[in-house]
Amino acid sequence: MNKKFSTLVASFLLAGGLATPAFADTFSKVTDGLKVGEVTSQYYHLYVHDQQDIKDDFSSANVLLPDGTNTTVANAKKNGYWRVKKVSLGNDKVGYQLIDINNNVLAVKAGDVTYNVFAQDDVALWFDSSASKGFKGSLTDVDVTSDLNQENSVYRYNLQAVAPKTMNAVQLNENLGYGFGIQVCKHLEKKDGSFDLTKAPVEYTNLEGNVFTGVLFAVQGTHSVKLYQGSEKGKRIVLTTETWGTQAGGTTQQGFKFAAVTNKEYAALKKDNKIKAEEFVISAPSTVTGEPLEVVAYVDGTNDLELVASNAYADHFTLTVAEAKNNQKADYTYENSTDDVKNNTWVRFGLSNLIDYTQFLDKVVNITRTPVEGGAVESAAVDCGAKWAPVAKIALDQPEGQWLLSSTEGQFTNRESGNTVELYSLRKTDAEGVYTDGDYNYTIKAVATPGFSEDGYYSVYSADQLKQKAFFIGTPIASTGETVYMTNKDGKIAWTLEKTDAIEFRFSKVIFGDSKTDNIHHYTTYLGLNKKDELVAKVDTLNFFRYNLAEVATGKTLGYDSKNKVFTLADAKEEENNTAWNEYTVVLKNKSAELYNLVTEFDGDVLTKYAENQETGFGKATEDQYVTDANAFCSVKKLYGAHNSNSLVQAQDAYTFVENDLFVIEDADANMYRPVATMDTIKIFRNVDNNYVMYETGTLLADEKGGAIEGFLGIQNFLDPKFAEKNPAMLVDPAAGQGTWRPEYMLAVDANIVPAGKYCPIHGLNSGCKDEHLEDVPGYVEGRYLVNLVDSAKAGRKDCMFQELNGTKYYRLGFVQAKHLGDSLIINAVAPAKADTINLLDNTLDKVCSFAFRYVDATRDAFRIETAYEVNRDLDGDVAGVSRGFIKFHNGIPVVTSNVSDAEVFDLEVLQNQAPTANEEVAVSEVSVVAVDGAVVVKGAAGKTVAISNILGQTIANTVIASDNETIAVPAGIVVVAVEGEEAVKAIVR
Repeated sequence: MNKKFSTLVASFLLAGGLATPAFADTFSKVTDGLKVGEVTSQYYHLYVHDQQDIKDDFSSANVLLPDGTNTTVANAKKNGYWRVKKVSLGNDKVGYQLIDINNNVLAVKAGDVTYNVFAQDDVALWFDSSASKGFKGSLTDVDVTSDLNQENSVYRYNLQAVAPKTMNAVQLNENLGYGFGIQVCKHLEKKDGSFDLTKAPVEYTNLEGNVFTGVLFAVQGTHSVKLYQGSEKGKRIVLTTETWGTQAGGTTQQGFKFAAVTNKEYAALKKDNKIKAEEFVISAPSTVTGEPLEVVAYVDGTNDLELVASNAYADHFTLTVAEAKNNQKADYTYENSTDDVKNNTWVRFGLSNLIDYTQFLDKVVNITRTPVEGGAVESAAVDCGAKWAPVAKIALDQPEGQWLLSSTEGQFTNRESGNTVELYSLRKTDAEGVYTDGDYNYTIKAVATPGFSEDGYYSVYSADQLKQKAFFIGTPIASTGETVYMTNKDGKIAWTLEKTDAIEFRFSKVIFGDSKTDNIHHYTTYLGLNKKDELVAKVDTLNFFRYNLAEVATGKTLGYDSKNKVFTLADAKEEENNTAWNEYTVVLKNKSAELYNLVTEFDGDVLTKYAENQETGFGKATEDQYVTDANAFCSVKKLYGAHNSNSLVQAQDAYTFVENDLFVIEDADANMYRPVATMDTIKIFRNVDNNYVMYETGTLLADEKGGAIEGFLGIQNFLDPKFAEKNPAMLVDPAAGQGTWRPEYMLAVDANIVPAGKYCPIHGLNSGCKDEHLEDVPGYVEGRYLVNLVDSAKAGRKDCMFQELNGTKYYRLGFVQAKHLGDSLIINAVAPAKADTINLLDNTLDKVCSFAFRYVDATRDAFRIETAYEVNRDLDGDVAGVSRGFIKFHNGIPVVTSNVSDAEVFDLEVLQNQAPTANEEVAVSEVSVVAVDGAVVVKGAAGKTVAISNILGQTIANTVIASDNETIAVPAGIVVVAVEGEEAVKAIVR
């Protein structure tokens, strides 16, 4: 549509929507359905009567003009056009004002009183002067001497709708200056199936049989106008006698087809009597918008046919005609139709080269616009007021600046906020990807494919990786280019230029209640095609996380003190004592690749939990999932740095444009656990006094399970002469660990490291022979490994546990003979007891044989030692669950406690040239095994069963020996000798 006409339409819609045009003489019909504050779209002539008995006779009345004078209808023209506005008089009473074409309100002065609000009855409008009897006033120089009330008024006004105007060829072509265009439109349907009359109709797309496209040119004909496409030399538009077949629009529809034909085709149709009509009557109502137009195919002046869009089947529309019941009135609009089936045809001026919105199916797009007459480029704004904003304010490469097609009529939904923009009736331009509505040029560019995406939100590290990371959070200062970082100053979060003063934050992903998941799904429904190219609703899913922010050094978390109105750090005890303090979680929303908004309050108010197997819109949930409610981002807030007040502040909503709301996340390179080089030899000591050192006591003890505890773990002051000769060295052996973020280690003494090699059953280990039967032999480490003695304590060993009067249990630690082979630690047992095997690759639980060194502060030196505490087993003896414990220095003895606050702080030192050997001789038993060339000699085992196997576990011998000095032949290599009732030992046979 042209610029002027488009502006009229837009301004009227903003004022409250289209009122139904009234073509009535009685005032009550004019105001029927009119709401308080609304003004009719229809224009009326205002007739003035000077007799009391008023009927529908206008012959003796004149038309009132805005200047208060009267004239005849013939002379009134537009100066006699009025609209009616409904106003409130209070106490549920209403009155009416008359508005001229310049928006001036009619006022009548009677005596000293001026009236501009009138009352009504079913016939006329009048002004109430009952409070001022006997006054004199003037209206067009006629004295008013009687009491003017409804029953006895001298002047009463009648309204007559200004008739529609039938336009000739000149008037039509003046629309564009070189012709005109029309659009065949419809009202949008609401969810309940009714039509939304508060919004402007939108043009039909893919309307089959529509020949009224592009520029049209009118030539005056015999009865009305002839229409051509483009110009008088273009194809001529006619209504043919060919029909579409059965129509779905009601009994009055005729179903004839329109055609655009050349002169030759026109002559042929004419000759064969296949033209139903070749001239058209186009009329416009006398309304503010001049819509809807009535387009009638002239047949004979009596049986004329009106243009109508027919819903042929399943939302497939064709352009056809129906009986023109009321000449010059477009009665095939949805509002005016009296058919059994409501019609939905609204014709207006405007070029009809509309775009096909299906080109945006299955695409994520950016939308920007520029005024046709020039101006700043704006972006469809993510904010929930559906405004447009400068492109600099919107991150077009992030979800907040991305849109999905949600209606083939031109509605787009923001990928993040759920906000919608309606770009109805866009037309093509000569530029690729640029469209127009006459006021703005829109650039719509595909930038991504919808589906599942984690882009747009901080997700650089996994939950496990975050456990060993620390970060600085800063905000850039635009004026200086510097970055200031969060610091803890005077009991609040403030800003510093120095990283040495900045808070090192640990990010941890929030787990939702009893759910196993820590992510959030944000769903947006959009339109796409399935594999059969059928139009279907699909779901775009954004995946993001909430984080708690905690200071590395203290473990205190970020939160807000609503009483003092400051952001602070607090621990659990401080939080409990300050009911005004609440922990804050944040969503780190990208504004660029390296800048973020810190969005808060993603809690139960905007989240919904989907149970397993519940329908989510794109299938069944596979586990507990949290999704955002509709427009969730419109309900949350964000943080920003108030540099002037040197504090952290909260904005009102996530999309409010404020300065200093952009944050950087910088890696502080801060591991949570202390790494140690594997196969290093170390000593561990108390951090408060490095003379108190861990060591193996060397005490021989038998346990209830048939194994042996070679010695308890002790801590002593090595300056004491009694311990001067003790060896504190322990071998560090890797125990896998819970990801790279939490390395775990085993600690061993008197260890023997056997490298991998080749074993020959004939020649032994690493013999160098070329036999094809050589087998690979894995390397292993054998020695006494430190373990938590919880199992021994539960088996009845009272010396393995301290239990205080309050019921607190502390488990001791000891060294047991074991072999680290592959991914397992095999703890020896005295035959016939079965050896325990611990799977070192199981990272889901802490293990009794593994230890992790967790830093206690930002200096990253001293640490607490973590290990298993309670080990719960099922009926089969398998581990069913483990709680974490920490090593404590309790009454001079190292034990395992479940309370981290009781844990001792340790440090370590790597020892050079010191082997982790035994501290004293330990006699295993009276039985001994000696390796000789080609055999082993077993002494002191007469009458006992001896089992011998190779390193691969293959049995070499299994016999009851008769003497106390028995020689058993075996192949060269490493063999394991198990004597009944004794601990299995290894021997290297040459």
